[in-house]
Amino acid sequence: EASNHLQDSNRSVSGKPAAAVQGPSASEFEQLRGLLQAKCDEADDLSSNLRLAKESLRHLSEELDASKAGEEKLRSEKEALAQQNDELRRELEIAKAELSVKRDASEGLEQRMRAFQTALQSREADLSKEVERL
Repeated sequence: EASNHLQDSNRSVSGKPAAAVQGPSASEFEQLRGLLQAKCDEADDLSSNLRLAKESLRHLSEELDASKAGEEKLRSEKEALAQQNDELRRELEIAKAELSVKRDASEGLEQRMRAFQTALQSREADLSKEVERL
């Protein structure tokens, strides 16, 4: 019965006897072993490259995070400077308005002073004439 089972297992699907399975020859085995070693070496290289790529990616990610933090700090400083600039512009406008008011007042005072001097000189001339007449 075991003999029948062995014969049955050697038959192909079509029912014909299958060829005996033979292993690779020594040269084929060496060739396959060389291919396997080459594939193993390639896998090691790929693994090493992957490790280096991951390390590079981690480093770049850290640099990006630092860059983003720096950018955020600069953005915050820019916003603070913009607020200071706006405040300084408002103060400058107030100072200009105050200066304009002071200039207008000064011009008004100068005009009144000139008018007063003219009136005073006229009055002095009138008094001088009056003194001469007396």
